[in-house]
Amino acid sequence: MKIYINQMGYSPDSIKTAVLAQCDENEGAVAQAMDTVQVCASDGICVLEKEAAYFGLDKASGDNVWHLDFSVITTPGEYFIKLGDVTS
Repeated sequence: MKIYINQMGYSPDSIKTAVLAQCDENEGAVAQAMDTVQVCASDGICVLEKEAAYFGLDKASGDNVWHLDFSVITTPGEYFIKLGDVTS
């Protein structure tokens, strides 16, 4: 699994979306329900937990992709996204 975010950052009141891609055939079948994704502050404290929405198969890359909207976070700071052992 890979997590793609805007490397330039987000304005506090902007729409914030991450893309999660299942890009390795060995990761198993597409999950019926995505595990809970966490958005954590730089100190490691998680400020949001939610499921990403399955988008479908990206024909260009061949990856199954999910979208995660974390626009509810409006406090300026540094954050990372975590799904299991994978972080942004």
